Amino acid sequence: METLEMTDAANILARLSELPGEAVLAVWGELTTRVAEEVLTDPASLVPLTDGGASLDGRLDALMSHRRHLERAAALTQRVARSAEAVTHMLASEHHDSVRRHDVLSGEAMGEGASDDSRAYDVEAGEFAASALGGALGLTAPAARAMAAGASTLRARHPGLLAASARGDGSVRVAAMLAGELAHLEADAARSVAQMLIDSGDHRRAHRAARRACRKTLRRLGLTRPADEVEVESTRGVWFEPHLEFESLCTMTAVLDTYDATAIQAVMEERARRLQENSAPGARLFVGAARADALTDLILENCTVTATLNLQVPIIARPPDPSRSTGVPDAEDVSDLDARVPRPATGVPPGHSPASPATSSMVLGACGVRGVGVLSAGVVARLAATAGVGFTAALASHHGRGRITTLATTTAAHRPSVGIAKLVRERDGVCRFPFCETAASWCDLDHVMPFDQGGPTSATNLQALCRHHHRAKTHGGFRVRMTPDGVCTWLSPSGARWVTEPGGITHADAVRAA
Repeated sequence: METLEMTDAANILARLSELPGEAVLAVWGELTTRVAEEVLTDPASLVPLTDGGASLDGRLDALMSHRRHLERAAALTQRVARSAEAVTHMLASEHHDSVRRHDVLSGEAMGEGASDDSRAYDVEAGEFAASALGGALGLTAPAARAMAAGASTLRARHPGLLAASARGDGSVRVAAMLAGELAHLEADAARSVAQMLIDSGDHRRAHRAARRACRKTLRRLGLTRPADEVEVESTRGVWFEPHLEFESLCTMTAVLDTYDATAIQAVMEERARRLQENSAPGARLFVGAARADALTDLILENCTVTATLNLQVPIIARPPDPSRSTGVPDAEDVSDLDARVPRPATGVPPGHSPASPATSSMVLGACGVRGVGVLSAGVVARLAATAGVGFTAALASHHGRGRITTLATTTAAHRPSVGIAKLVRERDGVCRFPFCETAASWCDLDHVMPFDQGGPTSATNLQALCRHHHRAKTHGGFRVRMTPDGVCTWLSPSGARWVTEPGGITHADAVRAA
């Protein structure tokens, strides 16, 4: 049976070798889809369980054989996945080279007769290749650029690591990281160290383990990279990001001097130990929670800081509820009593009519803080009580699907007013280019229809674009149209289309489906 299957596989491979490259990729994609559909329908269809008979020993042998076949199948699919990832990186490198050559030929086609204005922007050949490829892959431009750069480095300096990744013998991302760790060495020395890592199997390790193994090998050989004081200083810092699982938590990452970190760790551990000893009887204080409380106490105690915190908090109007006609809230509403917002004396938010507290109420919604996470209504209310936060209603118009369009007036100047700029950045949140995550506060405000072509300086014609993607729209051949409610449709130089909504949502296939 196995001999027959191998013969069939050999015949299929012989036929595939006669097909052009794009057809082989198409067959690969169809096979992947078929395997996925079979697994979703019935996982046992790929690796069926043989009948072990009526005896107990026969059934045990059949299950053990099935286990071994499943493990081999899982290892094979992992090898295929790693190989596909390596192929993607190599195609990214080739895509960058193709776009660069196209840009060079386009520059030559323009000739010396091009105006000085067209040459003043100094657009680098291939500068916007990652923006186009990132959109096709659903990635940010920096991620696509890193893929192409890593594969180019592997092709030029470490063909052994690249070949191992292409065979599925290790991750191409780990291989690219190892190439970066060896970048300070001469080409021959770098290849020798890389071969040592391949021979020892360190290139198959996880990312961190492979990095540690590589640095350990370099220290053993006396080939460590000399420390760059400027790079070391620029690496220090503290960063915050939302917790991936719990919205009420935030992750803080700190990169400190080793001496300072050691001292902080010693003091924090002692403080955490005392907190655990002094905890209430029967209450269990986890070690990690005790360390977090100790670090918070050490940072905030004897420290007085006056800070300004600007939060964009949604105000939610609840419909009339007969059960609350007496003014007594039900049990479900007790938790947000502190988050109630008094109705403004001079007006109400647009779209809502005045009503008495007995028939409706205004409550705070959850507030998203970029880089930190989601603040619940209760947390916002506590901030209002302790930090003196005030609430104001912005001028806005509500549309279908919950979108909000600002009602800012149009200015005749090219530069938007402070109010229009603030409203556009609040609406967009991030750069409006597909899959870009640069915060709008760091972006330029771009006229979708150019100002010199009659485009108005208004919220319906302005979008936030980071400097790189602003240049891509102006000089890289990318085109965009925007609807009055802020939905942008992008067209790449190669004809790919995307739709981006305010807030950073990208629909890669929305236009194609339409």
